[in-house]
Amino acid sequence: MREINYLVSAQSITPSSVQEAGFQCEYNATKVIFTLEDALAEQLASQTDRQLWTVEVGDAEGNIKIYPVELNGCKVEFVLPTEITMSGSTASLQLVVTTVDENYIMLKRQCFSVVKIKFGQSVASLVDSNEYDRYSHNLVGAMSLAMDAAQVASQSAELSQTASQSAIDAAARAEAAVKEEWQLLMETELEEEVTMFSQKVDGLGPTEKGVRVALYLTPNTTLPSNRISYCSSLSGSNAIEIYINDWVKHDTESVCVVETRPKGLLWNVEVLPYTKGYKKILNDISVVANSKVRYLRFEGPTLPIGTKIKIWGLV
Repeated sequence: MREINYLVSAQSITPSSVQEAGFQCEYNATKVIFTLEDALAEQLASQTDRQLWTVEVGDAEGNIKIYPVELNGCKVEFVLPTEITMSGSTASLQLVVTTVDENYIMLKRQCFSVVKIKFGQSVASLVDSNEYDRYSHNLVGAMSLAMDAAQVASQSAELSQTASQSAIDAAARAEAAVKEEWQLLMETELEEEVTMFSQKVDGLGPTEKGVRVALYLTPNTTLPSNRISYCSSLSGSNAIEIYINDWVKHDTESVCVVETRPKGLLWNVEVLPYTKGYKKILNDISVVANSKVRYLRFEGPTLPIGTKIKIWGLV
């Protein structure tokens, strides 16, 4: 197995240039190793709250996926799954550590610099090389700003400082988010099994800045395909529907936290600690005057008796 090694500090990652990561369609052939610098490792080790580590990946088609990883000592190892390589060309990786409390409510989110890796074209794929170029220059989604900054950095040493500054600014925004106040709007516990839970939230309290919902599943709950559907309905007929993936059965109570809030010019949905997959986006999700979260909905598998739901609004 080939390896790509990065040295991570609070403000930069070395090397910053695009790294060769093998070929399209390979299976577990490349391992990416992030090693924390001593100062950063000591700083994080001094924190007492629970830390969840993830790698956020943007592929050449603009799809964003989040993969849980573990910090062992001062290293995070991430073996590239085939799905990352399928579209070929380049992919962007961003190491993220999220600090949560005992209820898995996010306290802090620290994003490190974005790095880029490159895949050679598989002969068996028979994909036209022009398509690779088109995909690699049409990166969209939640990480587009950071990915664009990294693209510039790989092309010009002079502009690499701009990319680093973008990562620093993103970390500063995450720090500021800790000071935001979430107001508990409601909590409930299911008294019977249901296949869908829907709740109107805009009448419960403030939802213009964002809504957070925590879903607590009872021990040994099995979700078909280890996933559940979630929908945030916005003003009008606009909505964002996602899949919460990789939620395996636990022998203790398990919890997932979903936040819907503006990001840039659009409404966005984030999931913790499981991975997110977009199901569909209905109509316009732009952040405009008087837009807000109106309804939220979980559906798909059976939610058992004893399932708990807590909902907050961002003040």
